[in-house]
Amino acid sequence: MESYWNLSEPEVEKTQETIDFISKQAEMLDDQSNHAVAAVFTKMRVSSFQKLNKMNNELSQVLSRVHTGKNASKLYNQKWYEFYVTDALQEYELPIFDLGCNDEYPITLLIDEDIAAEADLPSKYEISSSAEFKETFIKILKTNKIRYVIRKLMRMQRTCISQ
Repeated sequence: MESYWNLSEPEVEKTQETIDFISKQAEMLDDQSNHAVAAVFTKMRVSSFQKLNKMNNELSQVLSRVHTGKNASKLYNQKWYEFYVTDALQEYELPIFDLGCNDEYPITLLIDEDIAAEADLPSKYEISSSAEFKETFIKILKTNKIRYVIRKLMRMQRTCISQ
């Protein structure tokens, strides 16, 4: 009988480079806008709904089976990050995308619908490599919505400072 357990290490790209890339891009907007506008890239907090859903899943697993080991499914959980633009006073925010990933590609982007449409991308997009991510990131940043909102926030900040 043939074994279907493929245990060789696949050649997959790690996601840390992409996480670092986005963080650096966020810093660059802050510098380029003279601290009037910031891009924020941060790990999302788990919502109460997600906690409740997780508890229900764990309870159903306990009720259906009794095991002595820890549930290894937790090793595959995605981490979720959010990427948005805000003014210096944090009065306005423009959500751009949420990013879900493990330590390896693929990653999932949940892009603002208007931005996705303008960039000719699906609002839920699975990305297979850092090169594909960078290409997508550039498309997203070139949208009129993002560029307009950033310029508007910068003008508003200058107006606040001059008053």
